[in-house]
Amino acid sequence: MSGDVFIGYSRKDLGHAETIQAHLRSAGISCFLDKTDIEDYAKWTNVVPAAIRDCQVYLVLISDNSLASEWVGNELAFATKYRKPRLPVILTPGMKLPDELDIQLGTIQHIEADPSLEAVLPRIAAATAQIGDRQKHEKEWTARGDVLNRKTYNNRIDCAINGYGLANFTSSNGTGRFDDGSYVLTSVPGEYLGAHMEHLPVTSEFVVEANLRHCTGPVDQWFGIEFGQPFPGNYCQFLLNGSGGAHIAKHLNLKWSQLFTRASLSFVHSSGHVNHLAVVRHENTFHLFVNERHVASIEDFDILAGTPGVMVGQGISVEFADMRVAGVGLEARCDEALKLWREKKPEKAKEILDYLARYDPGFHAYGLIGALRRSRF
Repeated sequence: MSGDVFIGYSRKDLGHAETIQAHLRSAGISCFLDKTDIEDYAKWTNVVPAAIRDCQVYLVLISDNSLASEWVGNELAFATKYRKPRLPVILTPGMKLPDELDIQLGTIQHIEADPSLEAVLPRIAAATAQIGDRQKHEKEWTARGDVLNRKTYNNRIDCAINGYGLANFTSSNGTGRFDDGSYVLTSVPGEYLGAHMEHLPVTSEFVVEANLRHCTGPVDQWFGIEFGQPFPGNYCQFLLNGSGGAHIAKHLNLKWSQLFTRASLSFVHSSGHVNHLAVVRHENTFHLFVNERHVASIEDFDILAGTPGVMVGQGISVEFADMRVAGVGLEARCDEALKLWREKKPEKAKEILDYLARYDPGFHAYGLIGALRRSRF
């Protein structure tokens, strides 16, 4: 028997281990505890190594008892050998790790049982779920990192300085306003409302992140992030609602397509609470993450390039905070191609021009003309 989380502990700390096991299981996270999950203890040396190899997270309880335990040290070394993500839970706050453990765990995320183990159980569940998610969805998380490595711009949407197109406004559909570092959209009943960051570069691949909070209004209404072209109105939407649901939709050539819907997800918080929403466009696939958990991936290449925006459904008020956009701007890539051409690297320049033609054939022509004008040819 194995689980997503392997709990390593000293037998003297069994009560703490069982408390964590019960909480993780109640949160829908499977976990392995040798005291309860090995029926025949003669098979310990076979079962435990296999359970560590199969787990997504090795959670180890750190205490004076476990520091003195040879078995815990062996398990930790085995988990390290197989490159398992490790999550130390320090039962004694402020405990100083011995050098041999500090060199293994000192730079790794850890949780201290402060003021008590029971008080940090939700943090333990969230951390194990997030670490496990990165293991289960390695491809999707790698895509997110790849876009960030290739970005040509990285902008924090500082509402007090520059909203990159977001603005204070009042219309027949509602209002948009800056409020203490956040951007708040409030729609009137029966009307949808959105605003685009149209002052950002025309973008192909991107990572957009924001903290969203549904403040008032019906909990079944959707709200979130858009990407595409507000005119003529071709864009994708990546949305949440106040009851913990998630949704992806596309508006193309005046028609809607529903690409993904989940009525409720256990890790998506309800109205009044903050959710961290991240949308990634990598090559021809969109990835949706909520609260550092992968939700869905949609392969779709109808919306080639555009800018991000925010939207809310009918009769609701939503707060968007800590917004950040990193992306591959087509104009910057065009300038890069010209630089390579001047450096007599035509093959590399052609790769970029092919990239531009793929994501926006129109920009490939007009953007190249603009880049030539900016150059000194």
